Amino acid sequence: MEHKKITFFELEEYENKHNRNHAQETHMLMESLKSKGWESEIIFFSVSRKEEIFNFVSSNSAYFSRIPIQNLSRLSKESYLELLRGLCEAGVVGFPTPDEIIQFESKDSLLKLISNGLLAEDSYGYGNKEGFKESFPYSLAKGERVLKPSFGKGGIWRVAPLSANDSKMVLLEDKIRIISAHQHQIREVRLKDFLEGYATYIDDGGVILDVPFLPFIKEGIITLFMLYDSPFEVLCKIPALDIPYAFGTSLFLGAQYRYEDLEKYAALISWFKAKVPELCMKLSNNNIPPLWSADFIPCQKGYILNQLNITAVNFSARLDIVDSLANHIIRIIKNQKS
Repeated sequence: MEHKKITFFELEEYENKHNRNHAQETHMLMESLKSKGWESEIIFFSVSRKEEIFNFVSSNSAYFSRIPIQNLSRLSKESYLELLRGLCEAGVVGFPTPDEIIQFESKDSLLKLISNGLLAEDSYGYGNKEGFKESFPYSLAKGERVLKPSFGKGGIWRVAPLSANDSKMVLLEDKIRIISAHQHQIREVRLKDFLEGYATYIDDGGVILDVPFLPFIKEGIITLFMLYDSPFEVLCKIPALDIPYAFGTSLFLGAQYRYEDLEKYAALISWFKAKVPELCMKLSNNNIPPLWSADFIPCQKGYILNQLNITAVNFSARLDIVDSLANHIIRIIKNQKS
C-alpha cells in the first residue's frame, strides 16, 4: 500500500557540515508538508545501504533529493542514481528524477540550448579524446576559451594563446596561458601538453564543454533561484577584482556575494521565463522542477547561461517560500499519480 509520505535524501557529512541552514530548510519544508496532511522523513544515503533504502522507500509517494550530486564520488554518484532510477520505476515520484539530474547538471547538456539563444553559438562538446585534441586548436584560435568537464566542480580552466596568430589554429608547440577557476593556478604550458592532460576528463564517458570566455564575468555571475517557473531570489557572485585573471567565484578566492532585488534584473527574468518551457522540454520532458537555479554571465547582447543546478539549491535566505514549495510538490505528486 502506498503511503502519503515523502522521503528527503541527505548526506550525513553534508548535514553535519552545513547543519544550521540546510537542516532548517529541510525541517521547515517537512513541517509545511505535515500541516497539509503529508508525512515525511529524512534518510541519509550510503552505498552500503542502497538495497535497504530502496525497500524502505519504494512504497512511499515521493522522494526529494537534497544531496549535491557534484559532491559525490563517481561510484557513489552511480550508485545513488541507480537507487533513484529504481524508485522511479517502482512508481515513486522523484524530485528530481535521475534523468533530470543528469540533464540539468551535466554541463554538456547546455549544448541543447544553443538554438534558443541561452548558450553562445560557438560552444562545442567533445566526447572523444582525439576529436578534442584535433578540434580545440581551431576553437582557441578564435579567442580566449573556457573548458569544463561535464560533471564535477573541478577542472574548469580559462585558456588563452600567448601570441597573436592569424592562422585558423593555434600550433601544438605554441605556449598558452591556463588559469584554474577554483584554485586560481596560472601556468604557461605548451598547447600539446595541455591537450594530452586535459583529454583525460573524457575517460569513463565524460564530455568536455568548450565555450568562449566572457569578459563581462567581472561584473558578476547572476544566479536566479527558481520556484517552479518563477525566480524568488537573485544572487550576484563577483570574482575578486584585485587578482589578475580571476574568474572563479569561490569565496575563499576573495569573490563577493550579494543578494539583489528582483526588479534590478527584470529584463533578464522576463527573457528567461519565456525560455523556461523550451528549456524543460529539452532537458526534462516538459517537467518544470519545483526548486532549481540558473547561472548567467552578462555579455554584449544580454546574458549567456553558464550553469544549471537542481540538486544543491538552498533557500535559507527566503524561508517564506516554504509553503509555496510544499504546494508545488504536492500538486506535482497528485498530477503524476492521477
